[in-house]
Amino acid sequence: MSYCACGPEFGYGYAFNDQNCQVRAMRQTDPMEAEYQSLLDELRPLGFRFSYQVSKYIVSNHLEQRYGRISGILRMRNMVGAWEFVGGIAPGYYRRLCRDLGLKSKNSFSWVTGFRSFS
Repeated sequence: MSYCACGPEFGYGYAFNDQNCQVRAMRQTDPMEAEYQSLLDELRPLGFRFSYQVSKYIVSNHLEQRYGRISGILRMRNMVGAWEFVGGIAPGYYRRLCRDLGLKSKNSFSWVTGFRSFS
Protein backbone atom coordinates (compact mmCIF):
# COMPACT_ATOMS: atom_id res chain seq x y z
CA MET A 1 0.00 0.00 0.00
CA SER A 2 1.13 3.50 -0.74
CA TYR A 3 -0.20 7.02 -0.50
CA CYS A 4 -1.13 8.89 -3.68
CA ALA A 5 -2.09 12.48 -4.38
CA CYS A 6 -5.81 11.90 -4.94
CA GLY A 7 -6.96 13.78 -1.88
CA PRO A 8 -9.79 16.21 -1.30
CA GLU A 9 -7.94 19.01 -3.08
CA PHE A 10 -8.69 17.04 -6.26
CA GLY A 11 -12.32 16.45 -5.33
CA TYR A 12 -11.84 12.91 -4.03
CA GLY A 13 -11.09 11.28 -0.70
CA TYR A 14 -7.63 10.02 0.10
CA ALA A 15 -6.61 6.76 -1.53
CA PHE A 16 -4.15 4.45 0.10
CA ASN A 17 -3.49 1.89 -2.60
CA ASP A 18 -2.35 2.08 -6.19
CA GLN A 19 -5.56 0.65 -7.69
CA ASN A 20 -7.77 3.29 -6.04
CA CYS A 21 -5.36 5.99 -7.14
CA GLN A 22 -5.52 4.82 -10.77
CA VAL A 23 -9.33 4.77 -10.74
CA ARG A 24 -9.49 8.24 -9.18
CA ALA A 25 -6.96 9.63 -11.66
CA MET A 26 -9.02 8.22 -14.54
CA ARG A 27 -12.15 9.89 -13.16
CA GLN A 28 -10.37 13.23 -13.13
CA THR A 29 -9.59 13.03 -16.87
CA ASP A 30 -12.95 11.60 -18.01
CA PRO A 31 -15.04 14.41 -19.57
CA MET A 32 -18.32 12.86 -18.39
CA GLU A 33 -16.98 12.63 -14.85
CA ALA A 34 -15.84 16.25 -15.04
CA GLU A 35 -19.34 17.24 -16.15
CA TYR A 36 -20.86 15.25 -13.32
CA GLN A 37 -18.63 16.88 -10.71
CA SER A 38 -19.40 20.33 -12.12
CA LEU A 39 -23.15 19.64 -12.06
CA LEU A 40 -22.90 18.34 -8.51
CA ASP A 41 -21.05 21.49 -7.43
CA GLU A 42 -23.68 23.69 -9.10
CA LEU A 43 -26.64 21.82 -7.61
CA ARG A 44 -25.47 21.39 -4.01
CA PRO A 45 -26.25 24.93 -2.85
CA LEU A 46 -29.71 24.86 -4.48
CA GLY A 47 -31.09 22.36 -1.98
CA PHE A 48 -33.21 20.32 -4.37
CA ARG A 49 -35.15 17.48 -2.76
CA PHE A 50 -36.51 15.70 -5.84
CA SER A 51 -34.80 14.42 -8.97
CA TYR A 52 -37.31 16.07 -11.33
CA GLN A 53 -36.13 19.46 -10.01
CA VAL A 54 -32.67 18.78 -11.47
CA SER A 55 -34.11 18.08 -14.93
CA LYS A 56 -36.31 21.16 -14.78
CA TYR A 57 -33.31 23.26 -13.71
CA ILE A 58 -31.16 22.01 -16.60
CA VAL A 59 -33.84 22.70 -19.22
CA SER A 60 -35.16 26.01 -17.85
CA ASN A 61 -31.62 27.40 -17.51
CA HIS A 62 -30.53 26.13 -20.95
CA LEU A 63 -27.67 24.08 -19.53
CA GLU A 64 -27.81 21.44 -22.26
CA GLN A 65 -24.47 22.62 -23.64
CA ARG A 66 -22.71 22.69 -20.27
CA TYR A 67 -23.93 19.22 -19.24
CA GLY A 68 -24.65 17.77 -22.68
CA ARG A 69 -22.80 14.49 -22.17
CA ILE A 70 -24.61 13.38 -19.00
CA SER A 71 -27.99 15.01 -19.65
CA GLY A 72 -30.37 14.44 -22.51
CA ILE A 73 -33.61 12.75 -23.43
CA LEU A 74 -34.73 9.67 -21.54
CA ARG A 75 -37.14 7.22 -23.08
CA MET A 76 -39.44 6.17 -20.25
CA ARG A 77 -42.12 3.52 -19.82
CA ASN A 78 -44.64 2.46 -17.22
CA MET A 79 -47.68 0.19 -17.19
CA VAL A 80 -49.75 2.81 -19.05
CA GLY A 81 -47.42 3.85 -21.87
CA ALA A 82 -44.13 5.30 -23.04
CA TRP A 83 -42.82 8.84 -23.42
CA GLU A 84 -39.69 10.96 -23.74
CA PHE A 85 -38.43 12.98 -20.79
CA VAL A 86 -36.34 16.02 -21.76
CA GLY A 87 -33.59 16.97 -19.33
CA GLY A 88 -33.01 13.52 -17.91
CA ILE A 89 -29.68 12.39 -16.51
CA ALA A 90 -27.83 9.37 -17.90
CA PRO A 91 -28.90 6.37 -15.79
CA GLY A 92 -25.51 5.64 -14.17
CA TYR A 93 -25.04 9.27 -13.22
CA TYR A 94 -28.66 9.61 -12.10
CA ARG A 95 -28.17 7.00 -9.38
CA ARG A 96 -25.03 8.75 -8.16
CA LEU A 97 -26.65 12.18 -8.28
CA CYS A 98 -29.59 10.99 -6.19
CA ARG A 99 -27.23 9.40 -3.68
CA ASP A 100 -24.81 12.34 -3.54
CA LEU A 101 -27.53 14.99 -3.17
CA GLY A 102 -30.04 12.89 -1.21
CA LEU A 103 -32.68 13.30 -3.90
CA LYS A 104 -35.97 11.43 -3.93
CA SER A 105 -38.08 10.43 -6.92
CA LYS A 106 -41.79 11.07 -7.41
CA ASN A 107 -42.43 7.29 -7.36
CA SER A 108 -43.95 7.27 -10.83
CA PHE A 109 -43.38 3.52 -11.11
CA SER A 110 -41.68 4.06 -14.45
CA TRP A 111 -38.36 2.88 -15.84
CA VAL A 112 -35.83 4.03 -18.41
CA THR A 113 -35.77 2.21 -21.74
CA GLY A 114 -33.22 4.45 -23.46
CA PHE A 115 -31.11 7.57 -23.23
CA ARG A 116 -29.84 10.05 -25.85
CA SER A 117 -27.45 12.74 -24.67
CA PHE A 118 -27.81 16.37 -25.71
CA SER A 119 -24.32 16.39 -27.20
